[in-house]
Amino acid sequence: GYVTSKTRALFSFLPLIGSDKTPIGDSFFVQNKQLYPARRDLFRTEPEQMMRAFQLAQERGLDLSPELADLVSRSLGLVTRTYQYARGPREIFKAILSQKGRVGRILRMMHRVDFLGRYIPEFGQLTCLVQHEFLHRYTADEHTLVCIDKLDALAETNDPELIAYRKIFEQLEDPLVLYLALLLHDSGKAVGARPHSEASALFAQRVAARLQLSSEQRKSLILLVDHHLTLSKTAQQRNVDDPATVTEFGRIVKHQRNLNKLMLLTLADGQGTSPEAWSDWKESLVWELFHETSRYLADQKSYYDQTKIERESLQSAVSESLSPDYAEEIEAHFEFMPDHYFRATDVPEIVEHLKLFRSFLENVSHSGESPLAAATKWKIVPEQGHSVVTFCTWERERLLAKIAGSFSVVPLNILSADVFPRGDNVVLSIFRVCDTNARPATHPRDLQLVEETLRRALEDESFDFLPLIEKARRQSRRLGPAIEFPTRIAIDNKTHPSYTLIEIQAPDRLGLLYDVLSGLDRENVLIPLSRINTQAGAAIDTLYVVDGANHAKISDSHRVRMIQQHLRTAILSGGGAKSR
Repeated sequence: GYVTSKTRALFSFLPLIGSDKTPIGDSFFVQNKQLYPARRDLFRTEPEQMMRAFQLAQERGLDLSPELADLVSRSLGLVTRTYQYARGPREIFKAILSQKGRVGRILRMMHRVDFLGRYIPEFGQLTCLVQHEFLHRYTADEHTLVCIDKLDALAETNDPELIAYRKIFEQLEDPLVLYLALLLHDSGKAVGARPHSEASALFAQRVAARLQLSSEQRKSLILLVDHHLTLSKTAQQRNVDDPATVTEFGRIVKHQRNLNKLMLLTLADGQGTSPEAWSDWKESLVWELFHETSRYLADQKSYYDQTKIERESLQSAVSESLSPDYAEEIEAHFEFMPDHYFRATDVPEIVEHLKLFRSFLENVSHSGESPLAAATKWKIVPEQGHSVVTFCTWERERLLAKIAGSFSVVPLNILSADVFPRGDNVVLSIFRVCDTNARPATHPRDLQLVEETLRRALEDESFDFLPLIEKARRQSRRLGPAIEFPTRIAIDNKTHPSYTLIEIQAPDRLGLLYDVLSGLDRENVLIPLSRINTQAGAAIDTLYVVDGANHAKISDSHRVRMIQQHLRTAILSGGGAKSR
C-alpha cells in the first residue's frame, strides 16, 4: 500500500514543490514519473480532482506519489453519495474504464488507497472477502482485479493460444461495459447470495443508474453480470451439438456483440480464478459453443436448414475420401447416425469411424475368437493432456457402465464421454481419458487392460467389476486429500423438449461414473446423450436420459425422487480415490 502513519508524519514536513517538476495545470505536477498535488487543500476545494488524478496517472503512465496517495486517503470522506452521482467524477471514471488494456493498473491504484470501494461501494463490499468455493484461490476483491488484469493483457498478447481472443478484444467497440461487468460480476457474494449472479445483476443495475449508462449499455451490463457463468456452464454441462442448446443460449445473449463480450469475460474469469479453472479441454468446449451460437445469431432462420446442407456436403466429402466399396456403408452411416453426431464430427473423424465400423462388423461376420468384442481405436492428444478412445460395438444394456468400469480398473480418469447410437443397433462411444497425473493414456499395458476387461464384461453378463475396482483403489497412489465439494443431484424436465436432464456434481473418485451409470441401469433409465466433465478432482456431469420403458421424459415425481435417492446412495457409498 501507499500510506502508513509514519509516511503521513513524514509528508507533513516535506515541501510540496521541488525544483525538478513539470506542472499539469494548477492542480498537479510530475516529478520522477510520480504525480503530486500542487497544494494540500486541493481536494477540499476541488473534490473532482481526486478522480482526475487517476485519469492523469492512466494517460501519462504515472504512479501516485506517496504524498498524493496520502492526500487521497485522508480525503475519502469527500466521496459521499453526492460525489458518487456527480457528473464530473462520473464522466472521468467512465473514460478510465474505456481505455482498452490500461484499466487494471488504475483500478488497483484506486483500491490501494480505498478510493475504488468508496466510489463503487458494490465492489468495496468484496474487500478481503474469502471465497469458500471450489477452485477459487484469491479473495473476492483480488480475484476481480486479477480478472481485469487478464483482460488488459489481451491488448498486446502474442500468445498463439490467445490471439483469437485478442482479435475479439480489438473489435470491441464499448470496453466500458465489459470492464464494469468484470468489476461487478461477483459483487453478489458480499451478501451471501446463492446463486450470487442474480444479486450481482441487481448491484450492476444500481451502478448503471448512478453512472447514467445508455439503455443499450445498461441492458448489456446486466446481461453480462447475470450470465457471467452461463457460457462456461452451458459448454461443459449441455450438449452443444444439440440445436436446442444453441438456440436457448442464443436467445439469452441476443446478439453477437454480447456474445463477444461474454466470451472475453468467461476467459478472464476462468484465468483469474485458478489454473485448474481454465483447462485446454474446457476452453475447447467454450469455443465450440461460441462458434455455434455465432452461426445461430448470424441467421436464425436458416440455422437448421444449414445443418441439413452441411450434412449432405459431409457425405459427399466422406465419399471422396474412401474407396468406392464403402458406398453402402457410407449410405447406412448417414441414414442411421443421429443428427448431433454430424454436428460434432468432421470428415477425417467420420472416415476413421467408418473404418472402425467395418472392422467391428467384419469380426462379427467372420465369427472370430471374440465376436462380441468392441472394435477400439486409441488416439493420443498430447497438447490437451488426454487420449481419445473410440469404441464400436452392439448397443446393449449397461454398455456405458461397462466401458466406465473398464477404465476404472487401470485406473484412467474419464474427462468426457459422447455416445452415438446408430439406428441399426450399433453404437459409437467416444471417451476422452487421462491417467491419474493428468497425462494421456499411452502405456500399452493400460490400453490392453481396458480392451481385455471390456471384452470379458461384454461376453459375460454376470461380470463383476467391483473386486477389480477395489483392487485398483488399493493399488492406486492417492494424489492428496479429497476436495471439499458438495454432492448435488438435480433432475430437470424443463430445459430440453425431449430429454430429462440429470445434473450431478460430486467429488471425483475411482469408480464413481461406473457406480452412477450402474445405478441408472438398475432404474431402467437410458442415456442417449451425456456431458461428462472432470476437473481438478470434481465430477460435473449432465446426463440426457429417457425412461427405458417408453423412451419418454421421466416426469413421474415419485420416480424422480427414487432416482435421486439411488444416485445419492451410489455416489456416497464409494471410496475416496480421485479418479474414476
